[in-house]
Amino acid sequence: MTKALHKFYNSFGIPGYEENSVPVDAKMPYITYNVVTNGLSENNTPLLCNLYYKSDSWVAINQKAEEISSRLRFGEKLATEQGFIILYRGDPFALNVAENDDTSIKRKQINLSCDFITI
Repeated sequence: MTKALHKFYNSFGIPGYEENSVPVDAKMPYITYNVVTNGLSENNTPLLCNLYYKSDSWVAINQKAEEISSRLRFGEKLATEQGFIILYRGDPFALNVAENDDTSIKRKQINLSCDFITI
């Protein structure tokens, strides 16, 4: 499951890092994500990722969030060794988050939900 999630988060043209594993020398933009493998079941499970951009504007980060939203419009099916993960947009989908130490850092929290289907 972690491989499928890693592949998904790294498919948007910017690096994706598991939360707390961002390299010290990583340059923005990038995505961070949490892996909740032991919580995945056939029931809906919430997942969270964050987009990070360094900019004076929200334009680029909003465009990337819209790209992710468009991909999830009808669900995104990810193959795993045990079956499939289907990712959907969470509710609310995206929230702007203020970074108090540096106003040039733009962060957008993205809520996803997923279903795990075993085969």
